[in-house]
Amino acid sequence: MNSEVDLAFDGPDGHPGIDHVALVRAMGADGTRVTEPHDIQAALAWAVRESERRRIPVLIEILTDREESAAMGAAIDSIVEPHELRTIRRAPAGRGPAHAGLTRSPL
Repeated sequence: MNSEVDLAFDGPDGHPGIDHVALVRAMGADGTRVTEPHDIQAALAWAVRESERRRIPVLIEILTDREESAAMGAAIDSIVEPHELRTIRRAPAGRGPAHAGLTRSPL
């Protein structure tokens, strides 16, 4: 017996699931959808700017591959990553992505 439950569906723009950006905009906030990893940093900078300028919450919806493996483990110190990770380090207080502590460390 197949007991898998699949709640995925195609949204109005061809992406799977709910359009969360449209949902938060309907509630008076703002948001953006990111589909490519190289666009994440720009989206974070935009979110910080817009949130501070307009004094509203903003959402960054990052779409991932539906079949992508997830990090799993019984406890935080025993998580197994399916792929090699890029590290993120905290930056000094300031503006933009660094203000949120979101700068990439050199590889």
